[in-house]
Amino acid sequence: MTNNIDKQQHKQYFYSEKDLKDRYMVLGDNAQMDKSVCIIFIHYTGWVPKRCVCTTSTNNVMNHLEANDAVNLNTTSIHFAHGVTHYGSLFQTTPSQDEKIAILRDLDLSLYEKSREIFREQVRIVEDKYNITICDKLLD
Repeated sequence: MTNNIDKQQHKQYFYSEKDLKDRYMVLGDNAQMDKSVCIIFIHYTGWVPKRCVCTTSTNNVMNHLEANDAVNLNTTSIHFAHGVTHYGSLFQTTPSQDEKIAILRDLDLSLYEKSREIFREQVRIVEDKYNITICDKLLD
C-alpha cells in the first residue's frame, strides 16, 4: 500500500492484500449487499440458492457494470434525522483533530477500495466454480 503519510507513525494501520485474504474468508461489499449475502451463503454452505443465480446475458452486463461502479463515499452531504436531534454540526474540531480525521479517512478509503477489489475476485472465483452469474439483487 502506498500513501503520503509517515509510514512509521501510522504503521499499525497498514494492511496488505495478502493480510486481508488471510484474515477474512469472505469480504462483502456493503454497496452490493445482496451479492455479498449470496457469496457468504455459498461459501459457508457449499450450495447455490436459486434466488442468487442470474444467467441471462442482460444480467451478466448489469452484474459487471454494477460491480465496477464507483461508490460515493461522501457521507457528509446527506443526513437523515430519524427523529433524533443532531448536535454534530455544532461540535468544532481542532486543526489537529481535522488532520487526524483526514489521515484515517484516506486510510479507510484505500482499505475500502482494496476490499472491493478482493470481493470482485471472490465473486469471479465462485461464479467460475459453479458456472453461474451471481445476481446483484436477490430474486424472489
